[in-house]
Amino acid sequence: MEVSSPWATAKLSLANGLIYAYTKPKGPVNTDAWYLAAIDFETGETVYKVLTGTGWLYNAAMGVVYLSPDGAVYVGLMAGVVKIEDGR
Repeated sequence: MEVSSPWATAKLSLANGLIYAYTKPKGPVNTDAWYLAAIDFETGETVYKVLTGTGWLYNAAMGVVYLSPDGAVYVGLMAGVVKIEDGR
């Protein structure tokens, strides 16, 4: 699966071998959906993706993906910061 990460710098977790990228799928011009995608470093396959929001306020605007020690992922957006946690 091809993933486009146009704005935020992706991060690799050495603990689980996943690359976390803030992504925007290619689609209709009026679709402005943003996702956090976890990509297997070895295979390049997308393991999962989570919708973080829609609209320009969810644009990461050249931000960085941050991995916290507890496994949460933070991404700075135009509207502030989004935190994505494992649902366990």
